[in-house]
Parts: sequence; structure tokens; C-alpha cells
Amino acid sequence: RLGVPGKKGTQLCREGYALAHDPVRKTPIWVAEFLTRARARAKLERSEDFRPDPDLAVGSRAELADYKSSGYDRGHMAPAGDNRWGVEAMSESFYLSNMSPQIGTGLNRGIWKDLEDRVRDWTISRGALQVYTGPIYQEKIPLRTLGKNRVAVPTHFYKIVFDPAAEEAIAFIMPNRKLLPVDMPKYISTIREV
Repeated sequence: RLGVPGKKGTQLCREGYALAHDPVRKTPIWVAEFLTRARARAKLERSEDFRPDPDLAVGSRAELADYKSSGYDRGHMAPAGDNRWGVEAMSESFYLSNMSPQIGTGLNRGIWKDLEDRVRDWTISRGALQVYTGPIYQEKIPLRTLGKNRVAVPTHFYKIVFDPAAEEAIAFIMPNRKLLPVDMPKYISTIREV
């Protein structure tokens, strides 16, 4: 209803989210979700079924081997925790097209997870939220890549949370490094900056 965040990339529509995939960087450009109270409260078990996206051609997508022994987590942009409401939604959240290389301890398994949990709490409180998430690549920093397919490592990640009923929003930009969860307010940003 609100339109797509941009026209670049290969657009894919999944059960629980939509995304635009960058065939050069092999990561999403953006991932959009519509969370409801019922979806945020669901408790389906996590599938851990990481795999390449079958709708993307070999050579323009990430493969499991690209992440192996890289030191980076396969960081969900549409979290598995947001997709516990359906077997297909949970399964599709593990496509590598929904992932970006993310520092594990201190980010993916730290402050970023805390932010994902907060978004679900806000959704339960408010009823429904639109969420946009994705990687950022600073042009002044040389691009680091993983594996044979050269999966790009983001310098930062963004998350925009929009309450369409209240017409309120909050945005975050976090560097792709170890961060302290107590510092989350430092990473509040504006939608314009994202």
C-alpha cells in the first residue's frame, strides 16, 4: 500500500516480506515487512534452514560456502523471529537473499537482536508496524567481500519502523561491528539520513 522503497535490484515477494536483491553485492538492498500483533506473538520454532535463494541465478546470489569460515554471521534482514507465524514464512526467512554478512557477537547476537525484539514488542503494543531493513555500504571505505561469489560486507545496517496508524516512525543506523546494547539510543537516526 505504501509502495516500494526503490526500483533497483531484483524484487522478490515472499510470504512474510518483500525485498530487492542486489545481484552485484549478493545482499538485499532493502527488505520490507508488515508486522501485526498476531505475527509478533507467534511462537513457531526456528527452522535454521539456511540456503541459497532458488529464484536467483547461480553467480548472482550468495551461497552457503561464501559464509563458511568467514567470521561473519548470516544476518537476517527480515528476522526469523518475525516469521514464526507460518511454516513457509519461517522457511523463506532463511534464504540467503534475506541475509547480509554481520558481525556475530556484539551485533547480530547482541544489540541487533535486541532491536528486533523491541520491534516485536512495539508491534504487540501498537497493533501493526511497517519495517524496512537493509545494509549500507560507505563509498569511502573499500568494499570487503566474502567467498567465491564476492558477497559484500556492509559497513552499517539500517532499520526503519513506521506506525501507519499513528503516523510515527523511528530509524536506526548501526555500524557493522561489536556494539554495546546499552548504547542503542546512540544509533537512533532519521529516515532522511537512512
